[in-house]
Amino acid sequence: MINNIGENKEFLLVKYVNNKSFEQLNDNFKKIVKNLFPSVQKNDVLYAGMVDEYIKPDFYIQFGTEKKYISLKTGVNTTVHQEYIYDFCKYLIARGISKATIKTILLYHYGDGTLDGTGDERWSYATMRKNLEEAFPKANEELNSNRQLVVDLIERFVFKGRNPENIEADYVYHGEIESGYLVSKNQVLRHAEIKTYDFYETLHIGPILFRPHARYYKKAIRKEKYRQKADFYWPNIISDFIYMQRYIL
Repeated sequence: MINNIGENKEFLLVKYVNNKSFEQLNDNFKKIVKNLFPSVQKNDVLYAGMVDEYIKPDFYIQFGTEKKYISLKTGVNTTVHQEYIYDFCKYLIARGISKATIKTILLYHYGDGTLDGTGDERWSYATMRKNLEEAFPKANEELNSNRQLVVDLIERFVFKGRNPENIEADYVYHGEIESGYLVSKNQVLRHAEIKTYDFYETLHIGPILFRPHARYYKKAIRKEKYRQKADFYWPNIISDFIYMQRYIL
């Protein structure tokens, strides 16, 4: 059963590709499949299927015995990952991130002057930014100066997830049946290693920004678990994918 718009788009892509010959595909998917499987010929048949588990790949395309796992993204301000804020902070602590930066992250996440969300009043975004205006640059410097940490976190957010046993995505595709942008894991991680995003003033890991899933400013807390989650999103994903396609092979 298809439960949301994203799953419906995955289903349509899979239905379009599955059991078709290369020659039957449109120009967009011929280019995609040729990228995935350079040796494919016009009469070769492709197979595709959805990945049912809640992991990073959404679907796969298969040629012969070889499968390529793909994460599908749509939209301009694309969420690529969700994680409970304390799990994220535990990972950062294990990687040597300072208590000061962890404090900044938690103050930003809860926005009520506490590190656990127990404050009496939740700040507006403007108040939160003012209260943390000196802390943000210091935290961003630490989070982004270790390029290997940035690469590892992008891999966690986009391709692998938290569980090392998960099947990981080989590619990310942003688009629809008729048009889109395909980039490989290697392209994204190389991009993360060399490209800086110092112009972002809010907290970020390379091109990925993060925010509370629900801060409930001036609202009753409907679901506490939503308040504990962080959303990791890629605001310039299309322009970055275009850049990677052109310059990172």
